[in-house]
Amino acid sequence: MSDVDSSRLANLTPGAAPPPPTRNPFAVASLVLGILGIFGLSLLVAPILGVVALVQIPKRNQTGRGMAIAGIVLSVVWAAVFTGALIVSVDWSTGGGTAPTGQALKTGECYLKQDTDIAKASCTKPHDGEAFATFTLTPHTGAPSDDELEQAATAGCQVRSDRFFGSGVEPDSGEVVTFHPAGAGWAAGKHTAVCAVQARGGQYLAPYRR
Repeated sequence: MSDVDSSRLANLTPGAAPPPPTRNPFAVASLVLGILGIFGLSLLVAPILGVVALVQIPKRNQTGRGMAIAGIVLSVVWAAVFTGALIVSVDWSTGGGTAPTGQALKTGECYLKQDTDIAKASCTKPHDGEAFATFTLTPHTGAPSDDELEQAATAGCQVRSDRFFGSGVEPDSGEVVTFHPAGAGWAAGKHTAVCAVQARGGQYLAPYRR
């Protein structure tokens, strides 16, 4: 075989296979931080890294698109979970709300605040609040909404607060809160609202005295 033929064969021989595509590091970081979002960590960083990865991957012929998407989705899910928990907590801790145990309080019973509910407590030990009245809700409609039940409870507790503390008088170092059923609770037969005095910026150490 001549040198010319050898040269032609060399030119026709395929070159070395291209290296396999690499995994985008931002995609990996997004997934890891998205998983860590369960601890409230990096909920803002993970979706940003995921978006950066999705932009880079097609340009650099890399892998990791699924990981980037998973990191973004996980961050959104955890953010929604934490937001929902915060809304529920704020709802009852600042204004009573629909805490299940709060709805079962009887006049004179005391409680401690917890994450999304309360726990009954001794009135002679440090506690966050004390029920001073209960009454049956009478909303204007037969199937009241959550807002209508809240308004009815607030109005009823205002009347009872004026009787208990005096008209227009605020409780010392505290505030009046209400515990009441939501619409689903009302439909299940829970029609009682509870009025309580809740400590502001501390705890009560004994039964509340007017």
